[in-house]
Amino acid sequence: GAAVLAHSIHLSSIRNFAQSKSYYDYKLIVFVHPNARPCSDIFEELGYEIQIRDTPFKVKDIQSEWLQEHIVKSGCCGEK
Repeated sequence: GAAVLAHSIHLSSIRNFAQSKSYYDYKLIVFVHPNARPCSDIFEELGYEIQIRDTPFKVKDIQSEWLQEHIVKSGCCGEK
């Protein structure tokens, strides 16, 4: 996912001007939860700047009871 996205962005940027004819550059940034820091070095190898950030909300602040109950079980990481 992240490698494909970085490659696609690169192909559409000024760094690939010969083919893209784009005048726009880019900076790859990834937001990583503190618990995932130990396994995030691959992003640096792909050219991303890693920014460690906690979850931007607290489950208890969600107004919908249904969402409060289900978000902690969603996907691979729940609310993170």
